Amino acid sequence: MAKVEVYKSTNDKGNLNLQTYHVSEDERCLDLCEIERTPDGSSEKRRFQIITVLRGDLPVKFVRDLGASCQWKADQFWIRTGVVTDNGKLEGLHSVGEAIEIADGMRGEKYLYLNLPRTDLLARYKRELDMKGGLN
Repeated sequence: MAKVEVYKSTNDKGNLNLQTYHVSEDERCLDLCEIERTPDGSSEKRRFQIITVLRGDLPVKFVRDLGASCQWKADQFWIRTGVVTDNGKLEGLHSVGEAIEIADGMRGEKYLYLNLPRTDLLARYKRELDMKGGLN
C-alpha cells in the first residue's frame, strides 16, 4: 500500500480532524456530502464535496471544490456509506467510486427525500455477513 500524506487540523469546536489530499476510487468510504460554503476571504458561495474514507481504523476527510454554487441546481446532501459494527469498528460498505456515482445521480435530478425509503445499513451489513458466513 502506498503511503498517503495525512494532515491534522482542528475544527471550531477544538475536535481533531484527519484530512488528506488524495483518495482512490477503491478505498472504503464512510460518507460523502456536498455542501455550500463561502470560503474565508471570498464573497462567492462555492460547493464542496467532502468524502470520508477509512485509513486503518481512522476516518480521514478529503475535500474537493466543485466550483461556484450557482452552477448546481441540486440541494445539499449527505450520503452515509458506512456503519459502526457491533464490536465498535467502522466499516465502509461502499467504495469512494460507488459513493461518487451515487452523488452524481443525486446531483443530476431533484430528489424528493421524504418519499425515499430509508435503508437500515447496519441490518443490511449484518445480512450480508450472514450470507458470507460471518467475519473470518
